Amino acid sequence: MRFRLLLRGLWAVVPVLALLRAPPALASRPAGTGSTSNRSAGRLNHFSSLHLSQLTPTTAASINDPLVNLINGARAGKGRAPLQLLPVALVAANIAYAQSVLRQLIATKTCDHNLPAWQAFQASSTGSRMRPMSEVLGCPEARGRWNPERLLSRWLGSPLHNDILLNRPRNSHAACVQLSEAGRIGVLCSFWVAQ
Repeated sequence: MRFRLLLRGLWAVVPVLALLRAPPALASRPAGTGSTSNRSAGRLNHFSSLHLSQLTPTTAASINDPLVNLINGARAGKGRAPLQLLPVALVAANIAYAQSVLRQLIATKTCDHNLPAWQAFQASSTGSRMRPMSEVLGCPEARGRWNPERLLSRWLGSPLHNDILLNRPRNSHAACVQLSEAGRIGVLCSFWVAQ
């Protein structure tokens, strides 16, 4: 299985196992043990990650997350500070969590938060300098219909999602993961606070 990642407008294909190496304090569950075939495993995009060994604090700031950029545009329109990208040290744990949740949503054709998985993910951040505080889901839809601007519009039209995106001053960082599998795309954005 491989990830497609966006860096400065260029896509790179990175082996999954390199991305799923989480620091011991953050690894809440082992990564999936699915097939290594690109055809059967689906595609997962995490716009704010690369091969972890290639990243330094300076390169992390230059990585582009299109959905976080859209969210920050909406925040700027309301006079809110922009959300920063998730620090490199937390990217692998975020991907592992989001991958599990999105696979379940796509497989079951539902769009519900998995509270036990979320609570385990939050607990896994104990001892870290940051903690995941909120998440929003982009319910799985047909690959050809997925549109990030429309997704943001839906979130902003929902009082709860609007509040998470715009009105939680402690939220300082965000990361969005998009999984494309079985002809459907799902998105999970997590929002983080300093501990």
